[in-house]
Amino acid sequence: MKMMNRKMLAVGVVAAFAGSALVGPSIASAKSYKVNFKVTKANPQVADKISATYSGKPIGTCKMTGTLVIPDTKQTIKCKGGSLKLVAKGKIGSFVTGTWKISSGTGKYKGAKGSGKFSGPLATSIFKYTGTLKY
Repeated sequence: MKMMNRKMLAVGVVAAFAGSALVGPSIASAKSYKVNFKVTKANPQVADKISATYSGKPIGTCKMTGTLVIPDTKQTIKCKGGSLKLVAKGKIGSFVTGTWKISSGTGKYKGAKGSGKFSGPLATSIFKYTGTLKY
């Protein structure tokens, strides 16, 4: 009986290691990037709909669409190879400051997570985003 339990335990341990080998590479392959991008073109807001072009590291040039319910935005950022979902919370004034968080991504950004700060003048809506992004 003890021999049977040890064999079952050994099989369970081997199975656990095999399962972690399948899951491990996807977790271990996520790389952390410094975020430094900004709005290069802000389109006029229509009702609660917003859109802009973003450019910078690590995403390159991307198109953003979203909604603004002051002081929060929900954004979808479509880039070459995938997209990101971003939520931002701002403090409104002539100069806007706030925080952002990436909750998910698709394509090469699948499983993306990140956060940071943003700021910029309200008059131009040219906001700069800094922080970290992992995907």
